[in-house]
Amino acid sequence: MRLLGIDFESTGLDTATDRITEVGLALWDCESQRPLVTIGMFLYDEKTYPKLPEEVVRITGITDEMLVEFGTDPTTNLKWLDSFCKEHRVDYLVGHNIAGFDRPLLFAELDRLGVAAPSLRTLPWLDTLSDIPFPTQPDSMKLKYLAGDHGFLMPFAHRAVFDVLTCLQVLSKYDIQQVIAHSQIPTVVVRAVVSFAEKDLAKAKRFSWEKLGDKTYAKCWVKNIKANVVEQFIKECGFPVVILKE
Repeated sequence: MRLLGIDFESTGLDTATDRITEVGLALWDCESQRPLVTIGMFLYDEKTYPKLPEEVVRITGITDEMLVEFGTDPTTNLKWLDSFCKEHRVDYLVGHNIAGFDRPLLFAELDRLGVAAPSLRTLPWLDTLSDIPFPTQPDSMKLKYLAGDHGFLMPFAHRAVFDVLTCLQVLSKYDIQQVIAHSQIPTVVVRAVVSFAEKDLAKAKRFSWEKLGDKTYAKCWVKNIKANVVEQFIKECGFPVVILKE
């Protein structure tokens, strides 16, 4: 089985409007548990890309100057990426928080550029944030901490190729068939109904303070839960929790 690890850096966190600035790829062979090839590239179009916010530059280390010097055409590269998936017989696309960020960011970019990308749009995805059946819940689901929990260090966080290799190395510690089966359990988005004074209760249960991608709700404490454990999770919270969408 072949997995294509994929990660994007971007001009911001709005998956509907922000642009992909960096693509990290690693074609992973499940039998040897090694990458067959790794690829990194900057995407840039001087006519349509905005200046990078200072916060993005601080977090990623990517600058406008780097994009101008090394950036290549987004349309050309995303068409190439789609053909790469077909040519090299990719079975699954893999990433960390791809459901919440990378996938909607990619699909918005494909739509914006008018790229059909049949492989990218139809291949199944595995998300190391939600699809690994961890025997015990890690203290943190941030990728750099997951790396430490699994016995290795993550260099250059928030750079696409290194994020990809880290999530694939974490994934390699688990039975891929069990991960695939776990990924097929529907995910439910739940909201913690807590006051400002009670926010630490939500934090302790690893809810995140964010605005949902569909903009239906204002910023709130939300968490993705697999449908098979959502009822038990709600019972254990000790504060009101409502299901937002399934």
